[in-house]
Amino acid sequence: MRGEIVALDIETTGLDPQRDAIIEIGAVKFQGDQIIETLDSLVNPNRAVPPYITTLTGITQADVDSAPLLRSVLPDLVRFVGDRPVVGHNVGFDLGFLQRQNVLARNLPLDTYELASVMLPTTPRYNLNALTAELGLALEEAHRARSDAEATARLYWALWGAGARAAAGHAAGDCPRGARPGVDSPPGVRCGA
Repeated sequence: MRGEIVALDIETTGLDPQRDAIIEIGAVKFQGDQIIETLDSLVNPNRAVPPYITTLTGITQADVDSAPLLRSVLPDLVRFVGDRPVVGHNVGFDLGFLQRQNVLARNLPLDTYELASVMLPTTPRYNLNALTAELGLALEEAHRARSDAEATARLYWALWGAGARAAAGHAAGDCPRGARPGVDSPPGVRCGA
């Protein structure tokens, strides 16, 4: 995909879109490897933020108590995303919460978790932290929506580039000398086989 794409991440009070609530939204509009614009907001969930969520995200009750309600944030998100594809790491989770609010239901979803499982089949872990570390990509503040969205945009572009290189038949030339299969190989390239 070469047009504009929006990477999206949310933080929530739990895992169930029927019972839990969004506490932070982050979105990054990008084209190729260039970030064009970002949008992020804390969200008042009108409920307590569980202690384990504060431990994971660093988002406290005091942070969200003064934040806007979700219904105030969603129109900005919808305008920001428009009809662009939405990429996320396990994007079904994020879209599950948002589509419950009747937004982003028609946007093409792209999942970096699924892409990575195909492009990097020997990778031991597919969480965002592990993949960004393996590929040498920045993840400044894990489990914060904008930071995770930025990392997801970079991950998508790295996976896209790896697929393009492999499809173009440059795989053999991209291998470091003495590369071990699945260990020293660049993303999407089979070295040492």
